[in-house]
Amino acid sequence: MSELRAVTIGGSTVGLSQAKVDSFRKQLQGGLVLATDHGYDALRKVWNGQIDRRPALIARVAGAKDIAAAVNFARDNELLVSVRGGGHNMPGLAVCDGGLMIDCNSLRNVRIDPVNQRASADPGCTWWDFDYQTQSFALGTPGGAVSHTGITGLTLGGGLGWLSGKHGLSSDNVISFEIVTPDGKLRKANADENPDLYWGLRGGGGNFGVVTQLEYQLHPVGMMYGGMILYTFDNAKDFFKGYRDFLPSCPDELTTFAGLFKLPDGTTVAGGICAYNGDHAAANKLMDETFRKFTTPMADMLGPIPYCKLQQLIDEQTAPHRRYYVKSNLMRTIPDEVIDIIVEGYSKVPSPLTMLAFQQFGNAIGRFPKDATAFGHRDAIVEQVMFSCWTDPAEDDVNKQWARELSDLSSPFAHGHYVNQTGSLEEEGADRVQAAYGDNWERLAALKAKYDPMNLLRHNQNIKPVAG
Repeated sequence: MSELRAVTIGGSTVGLSQAKVDSFRKQLQGGLVLATDHGYDALRKVWNGQIDRRPALIARVAGAKDIAAAVNFARDNELLVSVRGGGHNMPGLAVCDGGLMIDCNSLRNVRIDPVNQRASADPGCTWWDFDYQTQSFALGTPGGAVSHTGITGLTLGGGLGWLSGKHGLSSDNVISFEIVTPDGKLRKANADENPDLYWGLRGGGGNFGVVTQLEYQLHPVGMMYGGMILYTFDNAKDFFKGYRDFLPSCPDELTTFAGLFKLPDGTTVAGGICAYNGDHAAANKLMDETFRKFTTPMADMLGPIPYCKLQQLIDEQTAPHRRYYVKSNLMRTIPDEVIDIIVEGYSKVPSPLTMLAFQQFGNAIGRFPKDATAFGHRDAIVEQVMFSCWTDPAEDDVNKQWARELSDLSSPFAHGHYVNQTGSLEEEGADRVQAAYGDNWERLAALKAKYDPMNLLRHNQNIKPVAG
């Protein structure tokens, strides 16, 4: 093979000689995989089975030096770049067509400092990798509602989790990043070094570089109190109204989900997931006064639960390689109109695997100033999620259209969108992507111009560089 063709995002092609490819391969300790190589198809697969992109090259990086080599190679050869951490991103932005995928998935070490309650983690870690280690010391940090979510992508976009009511977003708990910026330099970003970059990485997505290390603040997390509580579909509206009215007084110790889904036998139910990090007697009393009173439960599974088990409660419903499509709206309350929309909409759901949910914001998240980090939607109280899931490719259109229609009906009541549930600029449109970053957009665009003026890292929820 004398030449490899790689397609840039603009549609033009760039020829890569075999000599260039061979030279790049020699720079990588982790290895380089081409489309003709064994294992290529397995490596390009990500969690969302709907994603079927084919990168020209996959750099299996073994550390920061490999990442810098990959960034330099992509920049010098004008290649489209995607970055894979845990590979769980809903729109599948970890893998690109025709360019270079920087694959960090094998970098999964976690190092714990229990005395100072800190953890340093590699960019390919999932929250299971992270929580398994931190829970050995009864410690944790906010991160995800599904254990196989990658830590890096979630954190860069903000990062909700079962501890967020008490401790804020995943990004609020990052003490320091190590990152290779598009100029190929390895930098630290924290309160003292490159503080502007530190600000942008906490909610600005993958726009500013390729993360090589994250250091998190940890918090005491022992046996939790929580689990699922279920209601009949006929009682769904009463449940959601009770839940909505309770949220403004929800204590920091409690973080919640509320949604609609189907049981394995096809029965449609409303359900809540509760995660209380605090005194169990106080938690049980609170449940008696709230979730057990919103309407009559059909099943009550609330009680003491290990944190790692809580993180896995909906792992089966979010199994890898099914087909997924999501729409997300951030809301400052849950109006009756939205409750009517989702209950009526779910009665017509095309797939029994699909869920509708409200994921809780508020509490500690809302006490950070809106401009303290790049994540600007501090006034949201919930994220409304249309989580469409199916298995048959022939049903792609009907399932995606269902999610879009419900999102459009709810949009008049929304105040922005969640970055981690937003797709690419090409898919979502500039207005929706900008709305995902909120009032911090102009500052982010200026930061992008400083660190990535050529927009090398654009296969993401892209912020185009605009000099301030």
